[in-house]
Amino acid sequence: MNIKVCAAMTAGIAMFGMARLAYADEAQDPRFCREIRAELHELKTNDNCTSPLAFCSAGTIDGNFGLDGTTFFSVDGAASTPAQAPGTSSYTGIYTIKTRHGTLTLRETGIRLSGA
Repeated sequence: MNIKVCAAMTAGIAMFGMARLAYADEAQDPRFCREIRAELHELKTNDNCTSPLAFCSAGTIDGNFGLDGTTFFSVDGAASTPAQAPGTSSYTGIYTIKTRHGTLTLRETGIRLSGA
């Protein structure tokens, strides 16, 4: 998974951070939020890969507010390149982040440029 794919997960990671890492008294205030920043390092893997398309990635996440742990992505669907957008393909799968605070499971969907 490259950095372009990782950028698509920003909203999910931010929601996880705001929901899980907010202080108890501040969590009652709907205006309260925190900016989550995290660095992802991932590589393609075949270990424990359940993807019907044989594509998984595993890695680590290192972020603020205790967002430190491991990641795993398993592609479970893809679409062929449409004639209107040659050189692109779409994918979707389950993205999991495990930290000492718990596990967050997300649906990741994106578009990949060929050669990118």
